[in-house]
Amino acid sequence: MPRILHAAALLQEVGRFKGKRAHHKESYRMIRRLTPPVGWTRTDLELVALIARFHRRALPSLDHKVLKAYQLPLRHSLLLLAALLRMANAFGAKPYRAVRRLEVENCAGVIVVRAEGYAETDPLTPKLSEAKRLLEFASHRPVHILTPGAQIVAPRLVQSAATSDAA
Repeated sequence: MPRILHAAALLQEVGRFKGKRAHHKESYRMIRRLTPPVGWTRTDLELVALIARFHRRALPSLDHKVLKAYQLPLRHSLLLLAALLRMANAFGAKPYRAVRRLEVENCAGVIVVRAEGYAETDPLTPKLSEAKRLLEFASHRPVHILTPGAQIVAPRLVQSAATSDAA
């Protein structure tokens, strides 16, 4: 699926050719009309179109009419890829243009997005907040945005026996 996501990232804005308004929907239609390049199938292009369709605006749901044609595991994958593309786009917008590189990892049930050039004191813009929410929905995990060197600190829930008050 990496090549599908890469193609969606490259083609997501083609709908701007027809106009700025609702260009994500126009991108979806334009990509679907393409002739598949050598080594690609019509289904590959349909997946690229779906990811490009959901890279912005309203958050998609698993029962969206264009997603219903696909089995549930594939729908989950498409939403996850669209969430990753939306997250990358959010970091490309103001005030995060200083972000030069993103790394995404699954760390102890938490999705960690490490953003080189991001300051943890930066407020989340609505665009980044929405992207984070879609990634949380698609992955069924909380998402933390950190700088590359930051560590996740897990809270201690149980006190050790040596320091217990029990006598």
